[in-house]
Amino acid sequence: MERILVTGASGFVGRNITKALVADGYRIRAQYRRADPPEELRQAAAAGVELVRADLVESFENDRGGKLLEGIEAVIHTAAKVTTTGPRRMFDRINVEATRRLLQAASGAGCRRFVYLSSMAVHGFGEHLSSTENGPYYKLITNYQKTKKAAENIVSGYKCASMQTVILRPGFVYGPRDTTTLKPVFDLLVSNSLPMIGGFDVYSCLVYIDDFVKAVRLALQAEIPSGEIFDIAGNDTVTLKEAVLAAAAIMGVKPPWINISPALAMFAGGILDFVYKVLGINKEPLISRYLAQQLSYNFHFSTGKAKTLLGYVPEVDWRQGLEKAAAAYKRDNPRLFD
Repeated sequence: MERILVTGASGFVGRNITKALVADGYRIRAQYRRADPPEELRQAAAAGVELVRADLVESFENDRGGKLLEGIEAVIHTAAKVTTTGPRRMFDRINVEATRRLLQAASGAGCRRFVYLSSMAVHGFGEHLSSTENGPYYKLITNYQKTKKAAENIVSGYKCASMQTVILRPGFVYGPRDTTTLKPVFDLLVSNSLPMIGGFDVYSCLVYIDDFVKAVRLALQAEIPSGEIFDIAGNDTVTLKEAVLAAAAIMGVKPPWINISPALAMFAGGILDFVYKVLGINKEPLISRYLAQQLSYNFHFSTGKAKTLLGYVPEVDWRQGLEKAAAAYKRDNPRLFD
């Protein structure tokens, strides 16, 4: 079987991709940057995964990038800076320059395919109801969105006769032990302090981790033109309110009661963004302008193109996915439910 490089393998998405590809019989080289890789990645190493701790940009600056690609036949690039805070140069370095250099190195190493994981956030936030890869598109307001789109443009426009590129734009990827989509929501639900912006009466775009990993596996093998872009979501049309109330019921906690208007949320997010920038704080504020916009508009996308060209068919119902994620959260935090 092929040897595949997975970047960002210590993240929620990266480690689930790694685990699934090992089960498929692929030989995996997993790049990560954390000092201590998560337990799942250490277990993968015991199963034969080659772990490589490296900073992607530094690797290429120090001429070690070529070694990272030695013997590799395909690349799945998940590594990225995904926060909404921090200077633009940091996002450019991690999201744009690392992608450019990795793409060039993959081509030079003779890889046949380069799968880049982008984000639906590059569509911008406005009214999205069954939106497609053709749009609509709205103004990008954060360095994360801008640099992910810049990296997309590099990958989709790359010309190499022997290597195909594929871009996947996931919605809100969630599942057991995700740290960015559901854990913050669960934390606030348990403490009865989740603010519902506009009552959360907007459609969302959830995709369960197993379904997204399925899309990645298909992207490795599908016979498609180079540079194709695919929005990846679940099958469900569900509002944030439905999802949050269901999560509260599943976990046996009180439903959220705090409701603030989108206008107030965007105002507060703008103030906090400014304060964090001035003070040089590089962690996520409780609410940002990005988050306020994200939760104030309908954000639902069609997966018609992925179904037609990749053969992608999501299987996990959103309620089933929430139950699995909530069960894992309760196991990991038993004291919160005593």
